Amino acid sequence: MKPYTHYIFLLVLMLCNLKGAAQNETRKETLENECIFDQATQTDAFLKGIKELEGYKWDADSKTAEISLNDDWYLSLKRGGCDSFELSASFIYDRLLDFETDKQLIFDQVIWITNLIEGFDDEGIKSALNNNRISTEVLDEKVSIRFTDDMLSDFYYMIFQTEDDHSFITFSFYMD
Repeated sequence: MKPYTHYIFLLVLMLCNLKGAAQNETRKETLENECIFDQATQTDAFLKGIKELEGYKWDADSKTAEISLNDDWYLSLKRGGCDSFELSASFIYDRLLDFETDKQLIFDQVIWITNLIEGFDDEGIKSALNNNRISTEVLDEKVSIRFTDDMLSDFYYMIFQTEDDHSFITFSFYMD
């Protein structure tokens, strides 16, 4: 009679796991239905057909694409959100940059990606960066860049920072 006890225990355990998985799926569906922004439309479709970004890897859960641009530059793109919507590009450069000295290189990366990705105000961003319509705040190794143009200031921000021989540039569009 004892061997059957193990089978019954395993059967109960499996049923509990199935019930837990079903509850997790129900919770996930409930969260998606409560989102302001439609989760089903947040795919990698915005990257399809962009030759410069061919070969990216898409993570549907985090709504993020990752790609190595060359030996020195790595790019992560995010498009999605539930209660807030974010469209962002994060560059990692495997060398140290200085914000003041390398400002044009940093801005050129932002201009390049905003020109490629639909959804960014590429002309407004290019104009603001090229005409220095920004404000900066420096804290330790981090530079926060805000746009002073009324059309950009509420939705866009940029952060530059260095750490462990790497430079990080994050450019984001954010909407509540």
